[in-house]
Amino acid sequence: PVGRVAGRRRAHHVRRDTTLRPRRPGHRRPIIGKVTGDRARVLLEVDKDTEVACHVCLVDESCPQGRQVAEVRMRMRARRPGVFQLAKLMPGERYVACFSGVCRDDAVERVADFQSLPLHDHELRFLAVSGDRPEAVVAGEFNLWETIFERVRQRHLPRVGVMVHSGGQVHMQQAFEDAWVLLRRHAEYMDTGAGVDTTKGGEGAAWIALEEEA
Repeated sequence: PVGRVAGRRRAHHVRRDTTLRPRRPGHRRPIIGKVTGDRARVLLEVDKDTEVACHVCLVDESCPQGRQVAEVRMRMRARRPGVFQLAKLMPGERYVACFSGVCRDDAVERVADFQSLPLHDHELRFLAVSGDRPEAVVAGEFNLWETIFERVRQRHLPRVGVMVHSGGQVHMQQAFEDAWVLLRRHAEYMDTGAGVDTTKGGEGAAWIALEEEA
């Protein structure tokens, strides 16, 4: 689960020219991966080569604003996701991870919020999702990911320990329709007797014309 704790942390170092790169449009937050009782993985992507530090803060009753308990640094490459390996966490505790080495807005707003698994919890709740296509959701339609986010952030409800993404992102009906269109284009192309020259007036000009009409 990924949360936002805007304005709570002070970044130790910020850069004006390095921003977090979205995995999808509108998604620039760090992504929480596997979390156990004492370890967690946080995925991050930036738009420029730079060194980024992940500041791990423990949030509890004695320090509800959080106090830094660990720092992990990584030399990151532009447009390639990097994974921060967080270790020596305490089971059943809430943590916040913020970042320095990025621009000020991202350092303040792009914050990861997660809880380590308790060792002696006899109940484990799962959330599972498959066959969902966020990019196909239009304004006003049901958004499964927003529903999951709202459920996870409700701390008064029973805690969700694991989220499972079981795939199913490739819809075969659409893939079949796309393949059928390509086959028809190829058949029409072959009927023209054209070759591979795509220059104007060349053998592949018919293929270019078909693409423009599609």
